[in-house]
Amino acid sequence: PEPIADAGINLSQCETPFTISTASATAGTYSSLEWSSASGGSFTGGVINTLNPTYIPSNADILAGTVDLTLTAYPISPCASPLVSTITVTIESLPVITTTAQASICENASNIQVLGTTIINSTSFVYTSTTGTIINNETTLSPTVTPSNTDILNGFIELTIEATSGAACGTSIVTDIVRIPIERNPVVNAGTTQNICEGTAITTTNATASFVDIAGGNLQWTNNGGDGSFTTPANAII
Repeated sequence: PEPIADAGINLSQCETPFTISTASATAGTYSSLEWSSASGGSFTGGVINTLNPTYIPSNADILAGTVDLTLTAYPISPCASPLVSTITVTIESLPVITTTAQASICENASNIQVLGTTIINSTSFVYTSTTGTIINNETTLSPTVTPSNTDILNGFIELTIEATSGAACGTSIVTDIVRIPIERNPVVNAGTTQNICEGTAITTTNATASFVDIAGGNLQWTNNGGDGSFTTPANAII
């Protein structure tokens, strides 16, 4: 008899490996079976005499969005004509999220726009936070955010982008992170008030400064209009 075999129906699959489950072949009508792909993908489970192999799409398959897979059933002698059956598989890509570095913001900034995000191959997406960040328009590429107290203490806002794939990929969720650095406002204390006799030098002992680049010269003592002078650098803490 001539070979009786069928590669099955056309499929819609995710870019991840998938099993061809709709092929059929009638035993006793063929000598061997062989699957093939002309686009560089590969099969697991073998391509010879395997009716339902697992196919791993190549990059070319994913970029093209489709791939033709062919099942060849070779005849039993003296028959000489193989049967060739081909299916077209539509390949759905998983979401791809691209983010960029964000500029630093001050701790009291509000409604800061997230910039530079792109998302493809997604049916929907959303920005979320686990630290109480206020997010406006969280289902747009460039939402605006306001830091929470937790964000300020952490020194950054961390947002998670969740992108949902299409049905062929089982509505898989792909995630990425956007981080926005936070700079703190300076906090300074000149120390305890002192009463001294004229002509006596004042030495501070408990002045404090936080979130100040002292080494960069960003701390400055002044005499508020007086005519005294400093014997230590004016940008020293004490």
